[in-house]
Amino acid sequence: WLWRGGMQNSIAGGTAASASSPRCSRDRASWTSPQQISSWKEELKNNVRNAPSRLLTRLEEHTDEVLFVVFSPDGQRLASCSRDLRTVIFRVRSGENGEATFDREAVFAHQTAPCRAIWWPQAPFDIVAVSTEDAGWQGASKVEIWEILNGQDSYAWQAPFEADDEDQQLPMGINARCIFQGQNRPFDIYAALLQWPPALEDDPMALCFLAGWAVFRENERYIQWLNLWPGPRHPRFLPGKEPQGGGGSQPQAPAPMARLRLEGEMNYLHCLEVGPRMSQGKRILAMTGSTPHLCNELGFIDLSKLRQRDDPPHIGQDASAIPTYDAPVEVKSMGDRVVLSAKWSSSGDLVLLNTRPYAQRERQPRSPHSRLRRGSGRPPLSQPTPSFEDLLMRPAPDLSTSMELILLDVRSLETVAVFDGHFAFTTKESPFLIFTDEWADTDFLASGGEDHRVYVWHRRHRRLVRRLCGHTDPVNAVSWNGNGLLASASDDHSVIVWAAGAATAADGWVAQGLTGASSAAEAAAAA
Repeated sequence: WLWRGGMQNSIAGGTAASASSPRCSRDRASWTSPQQISSWKEELKNNVRNAPSRLLTRLEEHTDEVLFVVFSPDGQRLASCSRDLRTVIFRVRSGENGEATFDREAVFAHQTAPCRAIWWPQAPFDIVAVSTEDAGWQGASKVEIWEILNGQDSYAWQAPFEADDEDQQLPMGINARCIFQGQNRPFDIYAALLQWPPALEDDPMALCFLAGWAVFRENERYIQWLNLWPGPRHPRFLPGKEPQGGGGSQPQAPAPMARLRLEGEMNYLHCLEVGPRMSQGKRILAMTGSTPHLCNELGFIDLSKLRQRDDPPHIGQDASAIPTYDAPVEVKSMGDRVVLSAKWSSSGDLVLLNTRPYAQRERQPRSPHSRLRRGSGRPPLSQPTPSFEDLLMRPAPDLSTSMELILLDVRSLETVAVFDGHFAFTTKESPFLIFTDEWADTDFLASGGEDHRVYVWHRRHRRLVRRLCGHTDPVNAVSWNGNGLLASASDDHSVIVWAAGAATAADGWVAQGLTGASSAAEAAAAA
């Protein structure tokens, strides 16, 4: 599984989005809105307030592809990750005309490209965990914890924590300092925040994070180890760099609090994300697959079912003080489609999936260790079970250029709704990961597309309400700030911030979707 592939040809942007009409299908009739909207006027106001419709500003701090973007939980900061080896932090401020402005506040400098960022969910929201890429599985992928230095000169380089050994020096930043750096193998596991022990109630001091330690094949299965590190406000947190060979081998050096052992069949678990703490905080969502090439399954790790292991880890180091646990994985097959990203809804009731169906739907061969798993159906009786090596040699299935955003009910893992209208064109061997977002109690959903556009759907209305045009290359990620702003990150080296409200011709872009009804709705809502 690769983070993304190179675009060999430019994507023509004018007609792709109109090639088919967007739809939302299989929406449950019993699913009611969490917002008890009592009149058409309130519905119009809700739609105008939550459906971005105009380009507010274009941020052009980066000099290479922007892979990820995310607002802080309070919506007052924005982090963008780019292949220019920098994560840039913008501060959201109120301008003279009352509209938001974005000022560069801090810069994190990395050794390899940052591909994912997550804000530490505690005020004043000045700590960010960043996951970086690894070129060619060389062990360069890291998880880094950065602290924004409030009130400092935005253009002054800040020295990190000093270390006696030059090899233990941490990266430097502008108005920020790196306080931790550890390995993350493979890179697309990403840092995931969780309470430890899982049985604890919501305790800010107990917040920790997961990072990858090792992945290997053993007895025809994938064995995956995760390090559990104390968070920056945890009593056991030590600033610094993970020692070579793993933490726990040197005194006064950062060391993990625990290690989790996972087992997979034909693929390991990618893109870990812990559920919202109030509802799904003891479950981890991940992507995996029935083939080594692509992710066509979801994995769920239930932290309440961890089993402590009696034997110490066998990877060569003295880590007897680090407890290890077996973590059972429940797998949900997504059938004839590849999963491009998976995300919990803010309430924890739904899972959002960006997917690409196979171009030709067909039954995929099962693994040698296949078993009946929830949502996967019965195994075929007549087909021989191919080995891992057989599947590794088989070409990846052709993928459709039409993407589908799927909502799953967390309790039943059944499909609640399917939305489409966005497109992808990268090769089947390395499809782009495209990250989604949702807001207003999952009334509104958003995603980018490789057709250069940003798409916004209304779940209850079962329709595409916005198709935002402004980027000139694929859009990799979107993020909503909770107060009328949607940010999108693109390969065109820019981040665009879209705002709710009426668009004007002077903006120099086109908003497609609600056509003539849009301006009428906005006028009525303003009345």
